Amino acid sequence: MLKKIHIKNYRGIEKLEIDDFKKINLFLGKNNSGKTTILEAISIGLTPNILPIFHILSFREIGLFADLSKTNLSSPKLWEDLEYLVHEKKTLEGFAIESEFDDSKSIKLEASFSKDVENFSKVQQGVFDFSFISHKQINSLIVSYTKDKKTVKLGLCRNGKYNDIGNFDLAEINMEAIQNRVIKAFELVDDPILSDLIKNNKEKEIVDILSEIDPKIKHLKIAGGEILFDIGEISLPLKYMGDGIIQILNILLKIHKAKNGILLIDEIENCLHWESQETMWKVVIKACKEFNVQIFASTHSKDIINSLAKIKHNFQQNNEDLVRVFRIEKQGNISRVIKYNDEMIDFATEQNREVR
Repeated sequence: MLKKIHIKNYRGIEKLEIDDFKKINLFLGKNNSGKTTILEAISIGLTPNILPIFHILSFREIGLFADLSKTNLSSPKLWEDLEYLVHEKKTLEGFAIESEFDDSKSIKLEASFSKDVENFSKVQQGVFDFSFISHKQINSLIVSYTKDKKTVKLGLCRNGKYNDIGNFDLAEINMEAIQNRVIKAFELVDDPILSDLIKNNKEKEIVDILSEIDPKIKHLKIAGGEILFDIGEISLPLKYMGDGIIQILNILLKIHKAKNGILLIDEIENCLHWESQETMWKVVIKACKEFNVQIFASTHSKDIINSLAKIKHNFQQNNEDLVRVFRIEKQGNISRVIKYNDEMIDFATEQNREVR
């Protein structure tokens, strides 16, 4: 389980250290305080691949993941966007993310930019004309990951060359993410986890959860390219059931996929009416314990915090320390974190005190 992260010069964060992570971790704070940046840092800091960086760039701009195989690596706009990954665009200083686990192991990412045109061991793209390259600008991004004194380097440059890591053992962390957008029903139709549950007649566990939101739900199936719920005498497509049910179903499926790993959720309250949030937390906590998944989520919602405080005691055993809430504050270039443990969360909600 991830216990600590140290972020240096990544996006809007010049320096920030957060420790004492638990099973459920909520990040609070004003707009532009760095909540989403922390989720991104966890993602790219633990994933030994260049793709998450491109995913983050494209998702912030157009809401879709980039296809690196179709990306023009000589694009000036691409390189300008990459430079914004570094705090205040001090590109040549690079950025670093170090993650520590409860078994005392750590993973360190170090990203550096260069005006040189690097050559890598494996050509993944075609060779481009070097005439457009100016050594007055940034031409290469190098990312190194270090774990257990083993280091792998990967990266890309404007001539389209970058390497891959083969079977380097950093890839052992199972990680899923739910972005800050409204998920559509058709995106879940081909989900292999859902198909497997239905194939093995285990869809009842999903139905039982979703029926707490809509008691009319009796059965779940996939037919004609649609997810259908039986509600009495008719079958109703999921797309007509409401965004809240779609969101909770999506969270449940992502937890299944992230088994023994990490799930990142940006603005976990999206599409959820406050009366559905206790049900959502029941789903999240029960499934996380069952599938051994650690949650990191951002939120702006006081209702989300209150519903978590109300429901978490139903799932704690032997005084288990299950939840941490972190409020991220920023003044100028200085970022700091205020940590709330279980007792502080309970006291704040009982006294109706503001923690966001």
